[in-house]
Amino acid sequence: DLYLTLVLVGIVLLLLIKYRKQLVVHKILFPVLYLLMFRTKSGVGFMRRVAQRWPRTVKSLGTISIWVGFLGMLAITFLLVKGTLMLFLKPEAGPAAQLVLPFKVPGAVTVPILYWLISIFVLAVVHEFSHGILSFAHGVPVRSGGFAFLAVFLPVLPAAFVEPDENILAKKQDKQKLSILAAGPFANFLTAGIVLLIAGVFLGPLISNAFEPGLYIHTLTEDGPLAQAGASVGERILALNGEETDDVQRMATLLAERKPGETLSLETDTGTYAVLLEEHPEKAERAYLGVSLKPRLKPEWQSKAWLIEEVGARIMQLFYWLFTLNLGIGLFNLVPLGPIDGGRMLRIVLERRFGTRGVKVWHFISIFMLVIIVVNIFSGIWLR
Repeated sequence: DLYLTLVLVGIVLLLLIKYRKQLVVHKILFPVLYLLMFRTKSGVGFMRRVAQRWPRTVKSLGTISIWVGFLGMLAITFLLVKGTLMLFLKPEAGPAAQLVLPFKVPGAVTVPILYWLISIFVLAVVHEFSHGILSFAHGVPVRSGGFAFLAVFLPVLPAAFVEPDENILAKKQDKQKLSILAAGPFANFLTAGIVLLIAGVFLGPLISNAFEPGLYIHTLTEDGPLAQAGASVGERILALNGEETDDVQRMATLLAERKPGETLSLETDTGTYAVLLEEHPEKAERAYLGVSLKPRLKPEWQSKAWLIEEVGARIMQLFYWLFTLNLGIGLFNLVPLGPIDGGRMLRIVLERRFGTRGVKVWHFISIFMLVIIVVNIFSGIWLR
């Protein structure tokens, strides 16, 4: 993964060098922190062509995106408020909002850097270009669009951007404004759905068919509970406490019902072991077996193990993160908070309905949601 990441970063650097005359540098704390913007006419042209070729379809999807956007806004608000209450009532439940980073930070979701770079780039392009397509569909010119990189010495965070004509946008009907704003999160949801469909219908079954049924002991922690009970690498696990288990999810569910200090009966294809469960090294309240499991390839696939275990596994992991981040960040963009899509959508509605008083309500809601997000992020760090 590290080698692939270096290759990917190297390709990006070569492209930036090649097109350096088209780059615009926004200095923040140059040369430590700065933003590189690459404006491209082909990107703007693509958005215009899509809007002009399928105007009715694009506008219909824009209308649907408004409803999906407000439903998503209600869902994410409910989840954040409920999650914040649970922090005080049941701290072990964990925070409802976390940072997503390509390196380990307490309280953050860590995504392997290769999948993080690709996923962030894809979701940013899908999100921003959807805003641009709906803008053209409603007669709002996009002045520029393209790609951007937040740089910490070197470009590290890929992004995309579109710059619609704000003066013309301000004169449009509220429904048109809402559809343009909701288009980005809606496109992320569609992308998540497409990725899930491809993985579930095609890739998942294709890879699964290469393996024999059942779970096999791949490694044992030295002096771990299962190793002390006498189990060996290569044995097939058949049951826990008499309940059959042939997949990781089922085994995890059965294990989650047990506590450290309990004795568990584990049956394999060579015998039955009485295992004294220990505390998990990271979470003391969880039971720990000290084992890693792995399915076994069918004989006809043994010679192509690298194709399944390396290429196939990486593609499935990439699809997992594409789905997770498109869904999660798409939802987060619908939080009724200040300048992000959800916040701007809510302001349009409140201002239209209540005028100046509605703007004051919008300010209050934005501050409230900001506090909730900050509390969750810092509680994740603190609880960690």
